Amino acid sequence: MKAGNDNDNIIEIDSKFSLGAHVEKWSIAQIKKEPMFWQSSLDFVLQHKAPIHKNFIENLKFSASKYGVIPEDIIIDSRIHMFVGKNIYPAIPGWHHDDVPRGLNGQPDYLAMPYKANHALALYGDPVCQTEFATGSLQLQIPDSGVVYEQWHPQIERLVRGGYLKSHICDMHRIYLFDAFTWHQAVPSTGPGWRFFIRASWGFDGHRKPMNEIRNNAQVYMPYPNQGW
Repeated sequence: MKAGNDNDNIIEIDSKFSLGAHVEKWSIAQIKKEPMFWQSSLDFVLQHKAPIHKNFIENLKFSASKYGVIPEDIIIDSRIHMFVGKNIYPAIPGWHHDDVPRGLNGQPDYLAMPYKANHALALYGDPVCQTEFATGSLQLQIPDSGVVYEQWHPQIERLVRGGYLKSHICDMHRIYLFDAFTWHQAVPSTGPGWRFFIRASWGFDGHRKPMNEIRNNAQVYMPYPNQGW
């Protein structure tokens, strides 16, 4: 990502991802028993009986070998969802980026970025709700006010559906490596089933600390209202 003219707040975003290792498949019964974590360190996760997390971490270390080693500031987030039918979202709908630092107004600040996060995710369970990526380069005007992703979502949606940005639906049981400028969104469920999502993030340069919390709930979202992140 690079900024254009400071007066018009136009930025250029290069959205991309790379494929990592395949991860082990687990039964729905095993997924139901797995704990969920929020903003947790590797040490905290590994202290708990969480075999799916441990398998993901092992495969992540292999997949992220281009980084040399897994950085010390890695943070793990995970969620388990049970879908009872169609058109249920496991996250707030809409195209967005993960972990772009927020400004004083609470919105992502692309012009002042003290760190650039990297991420890896994997999906387990039934293939009923698979994250969508959009890859390619484009320039965007940063909104002067309002919810940034709410305003950008329809623009990205048009570019994806028009073929200017390329859509990729994540395979199950595969690690995807991406960064803070990779467009992605949750998609609505296509039917009943179970979904286990895990994401590792790093590169915070001391700006984000582990909270080491076990997550006790994982909410779902309906398509309306869609107010953006």
